[in-house]
Amino acid sequence: MRESTKQIKSLDNITKLLSLLNVLLMTAAFAFVWYKYYSTRIYLEPFYQNGNYFIIFVFGGLYIIFVRIYNGFKIEFSRTAEIIYSQAISEIVTNVIMYVIIVLLYRGIANPIPLGLTLFVEIFISIIWSAIVHRIYFSRNSGMALSGELLMLTIRSIPRFCRKASISSNMPWRVSRSWWTISAAGIPRCTC
Repeated sequence: MRESTKQIKSLDNITKLLSLLNVLLMTAAFAFVWYKYYSTRIYLEPFYQNGNYFIIFVFGGLYIIFVRIYNGFKIEFSRTAEIIYSQAISEIVTNVIMYVIIVLLYRGIANPIPLGLTLFVEIFISIIWSAIVHRIYFSRNSGMALSGELLMLTIRSIPRFCRKASISSNMPWRVSRSWWTISAAGIPRCTC
């Protein structure tokens, strides 16, 4: 039992580090566009370095908030496509808010094309990150069920009306991952 607890803590630490890497990559993409294009075109005089750091910090904070709202870091519970979709929504919302902030700093309409290109780069980074992280997480997690509350979830707790539930009743949920999802309330449901 202690070994599985250590393995869960190890996986949670890996998940946190990989989520931090995601935030740093997205923030770096925005910081590049901010320094190369937007920071030098601010009304009156450009920011000094502390102002630039603050704008980048605001982007990172907003991104973390929206990714957590849309569950973009829930590697252990989501499919790769769901993680990409959640992060793409978070990136769109964060970039729109940052564009509004940039327009306020410009005191006029700013060119949205650099920020739009950054959005495509961020989505591309998100696709690559999600695929790699999902593979890393589940290669390290091959011998046990997911983690947290779902560690002991078995097919016995899943409704019996699914046509494809003809496998062993003691098989963990992760093995039948293509057939089952977890609803917003945490209740398993069949995706047949």
